[in-house]
Amino acid sequence: MSESLHIGHAQGAPRYFLLGRPLSGGDIVQLCCSGGWITGRFEWDGYAESSPSFYFSIELEGGGIAQQRLALPDGALMRWP
Repeated sequence: MSESLHIGHAQGAPRYFLLGRPLSGGDIVQLCCSGGWITGRFEWDGYAESSPSFYFSIELEGGGIAQQRLALPDGALMRWP
């Protein structure tokens, strides 16, 4: 099951929700891309006027990783892993 993020209020502050559950910075979620689901980390600074971010890693040839950040657009489909 998937849906887009929704902003609401919890504990007197703005907060994002996914499938009825509140999201916290560092939560692991999955983002739907044209080729399938990518697992990454949700981050948000807590200000209603700023966009949340999705962090994920790309494996590099020869070892190592490259961490990438995407600003999540309105309507992006996500789910809990």
